[in-house]
Amino acid sequence: MLCEIGSGNGLALEYLCRQLPGIDRFIGVDINAEATRTNARRWLHERRLEFVAADAVSWIDAYAGDDWAYFSNAGVLEYLPEDKVTELYRITAQRGGWWLITEPVYAGYDLNTETRSRPHGNEFSFCHNHPHLLARAGWDVVEQYETEVAGMRFLTITARKSTA
Repeated sequence: MLCEIGSGNGLALEYLCRQLPGIDRFIGVDINAEATRTNARRWLHERRLEFVAADAVSWIDAYAGDDWAYFSNAGVLEYLPEDKVTELYRITAQRGGWWLITEPVYAGYDLNTETRSRPHGNEFSFCHNHPHLLARAGWDVVEQYETEVAGMRFLTITARKSTA
């Protein structure tokens, strides 16, 4: 089971569905009900794809199973305040599994020294120290690296549930 947080237009989840034939279920959770309906219609005949209109933290708390893989791409989590991201990581850590995250890191934010989230820009978004927040919730960060896309820093993180 792979669950995408903030599935938007569904293209990333559909791509993963095509690339990962060994996974039997892909669920996209997005707060935008219209996008969710559009995605459900677009991929009506792909039985492995599902789309849910819901607050991701609440939905995962109510419905997620053990050892799921979670995916968040291109800045979805930046629109959640730190307490919600912390809650999401805590809830998912209780069930185990994996995380794959790509999130922007704003200019001047130092992942080595800053542990608190900071608001940024006109969109009311936040720069989070995801490696720190994941570790605090009990996840082991397996890999992390930064890339630059269109002049923005993006952090990619893979984490698994700590076995210690």
